[in-house]
Amino acid sequence: KRIVPIPDFVLKFLKIYYQNQDDVESNHYVYTGSCKIPDPRNIQYHYNKICKLLNFQSHYHSLRHTYATNCVMNNIDVKSLSEMLGHSSVSITLELYVHSSLEFKKDQINKLKIPSHIAELCVL
Repeated sequence: KRIVPIPDFVLKFLKIYYQNQDDVESNHYVYTGSCKIPDPRNIQYHYNKICKLLNFQSHYHSLRHTYATNCVMNNIDVKSLSEMLGHSSVSITLELYVHSSLEFKKDQINKLKIPSHIAELCVL
């Protein structure tokens, strides 16, 4: 069991959505609307049902991969992400769950800048 923080923008949406309930932020699960811990198999069942209804193919576990990749691409600290995913080490998170796009790789490599003493010598 672990605590995974919810982004502020999601909390704001949930407060609006559940405006008639006082304790949503602190002790209610979104899926059940109560203090009862949801069964992961029930969540997976309903996810698959929605995918089928929308004629969309996706594995439930793909959400975890997408979450991890988006966190890394948005510069979320990998150690924090690893703890939120429940991994014993950062290397597991990086090896199994993080898939960077070519565009992200280009953005990362373009963080490198020409040293000023070389830039003075070159006209770019």
